[in-house]
Amino acid sequence: MASDFNSLDFLKFGENKASEIIAFFLDPNESHGQGDLYLNLFLVELGIDFRYDKFTDVISVVEKNTDDRRRIDIFVKSKSHKTLFGIENKIYVSTADQLNQINDYLEFLDKQAIDHDFTLFYLAPRGKTVSTLSFNEDLLNQKYSADCLKFITYEDDMIPLIHEFGLRTENNRVQAFLFDFERKLQKLYMGNSEINETQIVRDFICESSANLETSFAITNNIGAVKSELLRNFDQQMKEISAELNIQLDADPYRFTLEKLKNFKVGVSFEDGGVFYGIVRTAQVLEKKRLLEIEMLFLYNLESSKWWPIYIWGFKDIESNFSFWQAIIDGSIKKQIKEFILVLLNSSYSLKEV
Repeated sequence: MASDFNSLDFLKFGENKASEIIAFFLDPNESHGQGDLYLNLFLVELGIDFRYDKFTDVISVVEKNTDDRRRIDIFVKSKSHKTLFGIENKIYVSTADQLNQINDYLEFLDKQAIDHDFTLFYLAPRGKTVSTLSFNEDLLNQKYSADCLKFITYEDDMIPLIHEFGLRTENNRVQAFLFDFERKLQKLYMGNSEINETQIVRDFICESSANLETSFAITNNIGAVKSELLRNFDQQMKEISAELNIQLDADPYRFTLEKLKNFKVGVSFEDGGVFYGIVRTAQVLEKKRLLEIEMLFLYNLESSKWWPIYIWGFKDIESNFSFWQAIIDGSIKKQIKEFILVLLNSSYSLKEV
């Protein structure tokens, strides 16, 4: 009964919300009422030395400001022993790392700790690797110990931890929330929306050694496959730019059209999906419907403050193969190119808007 119900479906679930939930349960002083149960499970499972004398010594902060005006997603510190750890949380494979981001976080945490007694966790989906523009491995080896930076994944580390949190929880309401959080993450990363379907897959894998070997081979390579397909997608966006003779700015993708004075055509990876449409530039903050432009399209259009017109290409791309197939067959490129062509071939101009 109601097996598909999840309380987290009522929230706008993204990177910040996931960080808030994790930080909440790592804080022994929060209203979950389970003390340091979750913090201890986290420390033991991930093998770090984080010492404190009592609950009130522990501080858990979301979006901790650094000296370089950056923000660490989760920051946990012991006031009594000056030990600490941070978590850089990337919930999507497509989320880009910022220039020198990890280097700056390591330097900030080192300043806050004593004798390099800190750990930075890079939490991401399986297959996402930290960019070399964000992280200098030689610098890490020269200045810090190997334990100062740990790479963990949602599939292998966080989801099993959340499950263990739920099993050890004595309060029914808190336990129900944790299991909802676990199922939300499972659906995001594993497509686990149907329990029966998952069981069928498990039975197939365990049916023979060959099936098991093949399954591991696929699992170990799916992240690399996604990364390669994202590079193909990047190339497709460049091809649109060349074919239509329009300027493209990458990361994020923004196409410049002469008739769009204060707007650009954008492609964005957000909220677990990919969408494209017309995006405002910084000069135009007023939210205004572009009704004349909307009439050019037969799609189900959506609108927001920065995107007066946008169309969802695909949602839940981490667990849904459709987006990745659309890169392979070129259909996502075709959709975006056709959208731009409609604007280029129309008589309407946004120069005066």
